[in-house]
Amino acid sequence: MDVTDTLTDAGATVIGPVRTAAAALEAIDQAHASQRITGAVLDVDLKGHTCQHVADRLAKLDVPFILHTGNWPAIHDLVASLEAPVVTKPSNPDDIVDGLVGC
Repeated sequence: MDVTDTLTDAGATVIGPVRTAAAALEAIDQAHASQRITGAVLDVDLKGHTCQHVADRLAKLDVPFILHTGNWPAIHDLVASLEAPVVTKPSNPDDIVDGLVGC
């Protein structure tokens, strides 16, 4: 089961998925203009770039988020600087929902 299905099954309205940081920032701006964003799941690696700018934008908007990554050892310092819960890949779908609810 993918993240979108997991969150939809849990009752969330999902915006995305998006594959790049630029697309994520655009989606956040569009969604924030028309509705309240209540949480986000960020893959740390977005087409070879980190999610740093996306995480910064969400934090500025006071939107809680979790980081979803399969590359934990390589990005440990970045993840630590973002101060967000981490769910490592592969993950159990319940871990994603629990992590987001716990933000």
